[in-house]
Amino acid sequence: MTTYASPFISDGALPKRGATAALKNRIQDYLLRTRPDVGEALMTDAQLCEQLNISRSSVRRAMAQLQAEGWIERYAGRGTFVGPRVAIESAKASGAAGASDRVPKAAKNTDVVRLAAVVFWDANLIANWYTPEVLRGIGDVADRCNVSVELISHSRPNPDAVLARFQQNPPDAVVFPTGDMQEMLVIRDAQRLGIPVIVIGTKFAELGVPTIVEDNFHAIDLAVDHLVDQGHRDIALSVPTAAVKFPFDRQRAFLDAMKRHRIDASGGEVHWLEHHVESDLFEVEIERLKEFLASRRPGALIAGNSTVLKAAGEAVRRLGWSVPDDLSIVAIDQSPEATGWLHGLKPVTVEIPLQAMGRKVAEYAPALARGEEIPVATCLPCRLVDGTSVGPPPRKP
Repeated sequence: MTTYASPFISDGALPKRGATAALKNRIQDYLLRTRPDVGEALMTDAQLCEQLNISRSSVRRAMAQLQAEGWIERYAGRGTFVGPRVAIESAKASGAAGASDRVPKAAKNTDVVRLAAVVFWDANLIANWYTPEVLRGIGDVADRCNVSVELISHSRPNPDAVLARFQQNPPDAVVFPTGDMQEMLVIRDAQRLGIPVIVIGTKFAELGVPTIVEDNFHAIDLAVDHLVDQGHRDIALSVPTAAVKFPFDRQRAFLDAMKRHRIDASGGEVHWLEHHVESDLFEVEIERLKEFLASRRPGALIAGNSTVLKAAGEAVRRLGWSVPDDLSIVAIDQSPEATGWLHGLKPVTVEIPLQAMGRKVAEYAPALARGEEIPVATCLPCRLVDGTSVGPPPRKP
């Protein structure tokens, strides 16, 4: 493997104090001066330690800073390589023909904002009904907001392919409407290239980038209030287990809403459903939910997302119950398959404001591209859509 020892050591020894900053600056200067191709191999940490007589911790800190800024890429077991920032900075400095097309248009003072929407379509997103709604919302107001929308789509998660698109022709801003955790690598790449990022959904609420989310507390309030208005007080909630924020928000909102209605919710009214897409594991979760319903005998169930609603419809069927005679159901999330899961009944649904989220993205895009501050978190209200899955409380056997 080719390495570049001499450019890093030819300028003499590094100072004893401030070795991290000195090494970072030396490598950065070398990359700007020589403009190596993106992906070329650089010296290993061990080689830098040996030839520059500095500690491994100093090297790691310097390399971490360079990686965070996009100057290098590091891969466990493979090494350190020239990063995409080098190509961008080289294009800016050279002013060569066509170079301006590789620089984000936000720097060109153009009136039209190029907004890229990154969407991965893999086996786990076959039933992805929410992304098209977000894109529809963006399209609704794109002309009014002077936004041009580009779709970067792949049939499976392929961060490297998206990075190549960003490097070839960086957009002014990028939105991630799918809300899938596999987008994290692409979000990182966009940030390193200096492309402003905005994301959709509570899965990304802790990233510190501008995020547009549904108001989960409002969603649960709508569901509980509707059931209470119909006479229900024995209400249960089922939410998916996931290492993200929204299930916990919905659980907390449920307990708060029950308390507001002076209903005791301390007796195990919340069921956690493992979020499996594999059919064999999902079968186990249906049985667990069936056992929960059979033992608790609630008069109403709030299905905390579309996966829970699918499990609930099958669990009710296996119990031999009827909706809403034996169990009223309110669904959170507006899956187009919901009526089939409830065997022909249209569920009462708290709809997530997906199109409104998309419209907000388009409205924010110009300010985002100009480098202006926009809210870190924008929380939009949900709405209740009536159906036939809620009736009066059933008589207890």
